[in-house]
Amino acid sequence: MLPVTKTPPAPSRAPSPAPEAARDRILDAAESLFAGGGLEAMSMRAVTRRAHVNLAAVNYHFGSKHQLVFAMVRRRFEPINARRMERLEAAVALARPGSARAWPAWDRRRADPGVQHRYFYNFSASSRPLAV
Repeated sequence: MLPVTKTPPAPSRAPSPAPEAARDRILDAAESLFAGGGLEAMSMRAVTRRAHVNLAAVNYHFGSKHQLVFAMVRRRFEPINARRMERLEAAVALARPGSARAWPAWDRRRADPGVQHRYFYNFSASSRPLAV
């Protein structure tokens, strides 16, 4: 009978980074390339090289270059817009103390989170097409 030997355990793979970390790396890489040379410099291959991800990851998180650019712009403008909304609400409260519904149209826009998205989309749709 042959002696039984134990096989060494397979080396464990390093845990893959969280999907949100990959998404952030992709956005960071896209912003850096866009800042350095505009849309022409921001090719999908250049983004994947700089973010250390494969093209499938970019397509998984964003779907297309157009959606990547939209997410990049949105990531920068959402905090600015949130602060703008806070200041506008404070101004409305100061303008008409005691009236939470000073401007009904303003309240409708504030209640619908998709309004700002639609305004941005309508603006981008009316400008020249994005070179993808």
